[in-house]
Parts: sequence; structure tokens; C-alpha cells
Amino acid sequence: MEKNDAIKQIESIKDVIDSSNKMFFSGKKLIVLGVLLLLIPIIEYSTQWMTFGFQDMSTPVVNAIVHVVVYYLIFYVIVKIICKLKKNKHFGTPNSVISKAFAVHTPIIYTMLAAVVILIAIGHGALAFPIVFLFLGILFNLFGRFTNKTVENISWSYIILGLIFMILTIFSLSYLWVFFIVYLGVTYIIMGISLLRQKGE
Repeated sequence: MEKNDAIKQIESIKDVIDSSNKMFFSGKKLIVLGVLLLLIPIIEYSTQWMTFGFQDMSTPVVNAIVHVVVYYLIFYVIVKIICKLKKNKHFGTPNSVISKAFAVHTPIIYTMLAAVVILIAIGHGALAFPIVFLFLGILFNLFGRFTNKTVENISWSYIILGLIFMILTIFSLSYLWVFFIVYLGVTYIIMGISLLRQKGE
């Protein structure tokens, strides 16, 4: 009898985690973010002679802050809309303990954004993208361990590519960031599709 109760409790915990995972780590959300990431090079080049994309509009620090704020707001608003729709339509209120556990992404994201601005401010802006890859690698590695093997594997590629990107910065390849942002967008979409297939969203 005790064994059956223990099994039921384990299954109940698993159901709570799975339900909360669908709320916080959505395949649809990752696909949308992946598409947005793929649009970044187009946005940058199509606005390079206008206020947003013009690289000489101000000091590098102000330019970096403008870019961080603009893209953060775009991504934040879209993700919030998706989360609200998913919450209302499918899963209700997530477990509070799981909510706190998955909130680990908040300090990681803010630290990453702050690191990008600081690197540019001290004249090491070429390291901004590699740092982003390393932070995202750590973040997705944590999530991947609880959600999906594909996510975990891709997270390791972020870490490895981040280190490679650091080395390549010595060659001053101005368009290198395009390859990495495209890779980021494509892998976001791959992770999203993998999660959709796993969870049947």
C-alpha cells in the first residue's frame, strides 16, 4: 500500500513539473524567438543609415544600450503575449515552487545584458556575442536537464561556439556575428520543434 502511495506521489510530482515546463519552456515560444533572431540581421542592415541601425549615431555605449533596450522590449512583449495566451488556454496557474526554480533565468539574462554593455564600454565589444553564447549555453543547459535532450545538446554547442567566437575576434571579422545569430535562430527553432513533439503542444 505504501509503495502504491509513493508511486502516486511521484507521478503527481512529475505531472506538476511537466505542466509547469510547458508554461515556462514552451516550444512555440522558442520557435517565435528563433524567427525573431533570424530577423535581427535584416533589421540591422535595413536600418543602418537610419537612427536605430546607424552605428555612428553616438558613443558605442549609447548605441549598445539602444540596441539592448529595443530588442529586449520586442522579445519581452512577444514572449509575455505568448505566455499569457498559453496560461489562459492550456495550463492554468503553474506550481509556485517550480515557478521559483525556473525564475533562475531572470538574473542570468539581466547579467548577460549588463555584461554586453560593460564590455562595449571598456572597449571590448567584440566579446559581446561570445559572452551571450556562453550565458545562453549555461541557461539552456540548466533547462535542458529537466526538459529535453536536444535542448541540452544544443546548449553545449552554444558554449563551444562561444569559446570559438572569442578566439575568432582577434581576426576582426565584421560579419561574423551574422553567422552566429543565424545559428542561434535556427537552433531556437529546432529546440522548439523538439519540445512540441515531446510534449504534444
